[in-house]
Amino acid sequence: MVRTSMIALALAALAACGSQQPSSQGKTVAQENDVRADAAAQGADPNALLAGRWETKQEMVGVAKAGLEAQSKREIAAASGASVQCLPALSSKRPDANFFAGSSESECKYRSFSMRDGRLDATIVCTATPGSITMTLGGKYTPTSYTLDATAVTSGVPNVMRTSAKITGTWLGACPERP
Repeated sequence: MVRTSMIALALAALAACGSQQPSSQGKTVAQENDVRADAAAQGADPNALLAGRWETKQEMVGVAKAGLEAQSKREIAAASGASVQCLPALSSKRPDANFFAGSSESECKYRSFSMRDGRLDATIVCTATPGSITMTLGGKYTPTSYTLDATAVTSGVPNVMRTSAKITGTWLGACPERP
């Protein structure tokens, strides 16, 4: 089950969600983030993501694997989460494959990648033990957000598993400075 969960969560890693509490100016944190994102996007390269801190949320929408117990399928399908990562300026036109895989520690490489005119399409292959995971991503992006449909397929193991998910990314601002 651990291997199955890791494969399903290869689409994104876990972290906390944002607050909806009003700020001192009466706006929610999400509304304030939208205002900051809109301001930052003014003059941004439309064929790149803004460098900085990004939150990626993943919602599993399906899982298929021969021989997988119903309870395990429900657990995998219910797996949703979020991760927060920093995107370096040098990677804003072609983020590292690990950025979309949900972890800077993943062993992922692009098989194909296209990000132009608001459309992002990629195929990513990640090393897993045993076997590998091939993820296909497709969807829309702006300099401050992205919404992708994702599928992941395992190979090199008995009983291939397929998962599908919706992935959304939101630019949160600058990355914290390191001391």
